Amino acid sequence: MASLGLVISAMLLLLKVALLVVFGVQWQRGLPRYKLHNLLKAIILLNAVIFPAAGLFTNFLRDKMPSIEESRCETADADLIGDGVFYGILLQEVLLALIATYGLWHQSPNAMKEAGAGLLVTHVSLIIALFVPWAFRKPLSMVDAILGSMILDSENAALSIQLFSKETMASRWQVSMTLIAQVAGLTVLAIIVDSFARGLLDNKQCDCFSVFWWGWISNCPNIPSDIAPFWTYFALRSLVILQFTVISFLETGEFNQAEKEDRERPCTHHRNCGLCGRCHRCHYMKPSCELVGLCPQCRRCTCGRLPQCVPRYSDRDATSSPIYAESVSLALLSFWRLQLTIRYDYDIKPSSEIYSVGQITAIVIAAVTFVRSFWVFIRG
Repeated sequence: MASLGLVISAMLLLLKVALLVVFGVQWQRGLPRYKLHNLLKAIILLNAVIFPAAGLFTNFLRDKMPSIEESRCETADADLIGDGVFYGILLQEVLLALIATYGLWHQSPNAMKEAGAGLLVTHVSLIIALFVPWAFRKPLSMVDAILGSMILDSENAALSIQLFSKETMASRWQVSMTLIAQVAGLTVLAIIVDSFARGLLDNKQCDCFSVFWWGWISNCPNIPSDIAPFWTYFALRSLVILQFTVISFLETGEFNQAEKEDRERPCTHHRNCGLCGRCHRCHYMKPSCELVGLCPQCRRCTCGRLPQCVPRYSDRDATSSPIYAESVSLALLSFWRLQLTIRYDYDIKPSSEIYSVGQITAIVIAAVTFVRSFWVFIRG
């Protein structure tokens, strides 16, 4: 299983590199989208689903999976694995995925910026909560550290979803904060996993802990640690963020300028022209829902305000590309593996009930994000 994990994770990384090369050639030469480009994306998503799914069956291949009694890994911090945190984070991630999917078919505001900001606050809070104990040499248990890292990775991947929304791309500060938070999150993730591998984390409450997360991360004598596939996956995640960073900085200026032009110089008849195939001023009709190119008013709306006749902000789809599905897949897979570890591998219980401070905070952030997003969505 160890060699299989290394092979598949390495294949994912190589496919991602090939995808970036194709993307770079396409971008530089202004070529149409390659079929190979779409094929590589499909293979990456397929492998991203198949490989973590294999983790569900690996325990059946192990004769000496440590039991709760042997490892004493009975509880974890409720502010990390409690029901309030679980449902709060899951709500935010699913909300982002649904908004992005719906945005592929319409141009109106869809509250992606508000939903993304809520998850950004949650992610930064978790980064601080995991980094501060490590930085000040405070005890951080192995269970809390690894489970917290899995949540951190899930949130980190989900943050990329908003970078394919025109609302977020038009907001330079949110793009910058999202990318900074993602880099910080991956850095803390690497620090914690490396500390676990070197035996630097507190093991007073848990003698032996083993988790399958792209590879076996373990300090148990009967389960050898095989951390190479995880670092290969980490390299893949780093490449994903690098790709999204380049795309964001190349396009955020254009989206920001287009949004300003739409706001400062609105076109009264433009939406009727673009969506209905009719110009009210000259009453020119077309049988399809395309822009009326022969109508002077429509041409003035489309090309008169922006350089090189780029599409108006209001004419762009709310979600610019379906490649966000890669981030959705990685986010949900890390979250799913976390739940298998908690409920199936060890049956770990939260240290307190749902009324703990951290869980209430997570619920409040998720609820406010949902209400705010729903309000913006129905108004749009």
